[in-house]
Amino acid sequence: MGRRILVIDDDDDVLGVLRGFLGEGGFQVQTAPSGAAGLEKAIAQVPDLILLDLKIPDINGMEVYRRLQAEPVTAGVPVIIITAVQEEQLMESARMLGVRRYITKPFVTEDLLKLVEETLNEGA
Repeated sequence: MGRRILVIDDDDDVLGVLRGFLGEGGFQVQTAPSGAAGLEKAIAQVPDLILLDLKIPDINGMEVYRRLQAEPVTAGVPVIIITAVQEEQLMESARMLGVRRYITKPFVTEDLLKLVEETLNEGA
């Protein structure tokens, strides 16, 4: 089976698109519609990569990222921020926390797939 990707996003359409094209790319895709659900899934079955939206219910994406980094089992998992938020100050805050990769919505699926593959290959 392929490498595991966890997508944390509250938009069903985005989840469906990501599940479809990443699945076709040979990845095992799990999804979570909220920050709390995403944290629970990430800790229970550590993925190879996490795609994380910043604007999600209950726990925002920045806090989810902080908690993932603080948790020993998920601290080394690469995270790509995928968001409609294009505020430079917010993106700078994400970079200061250690986020090195992000892509804005709407995204081109081929660009995201390339970024996913590059990120996974860096850790190989």
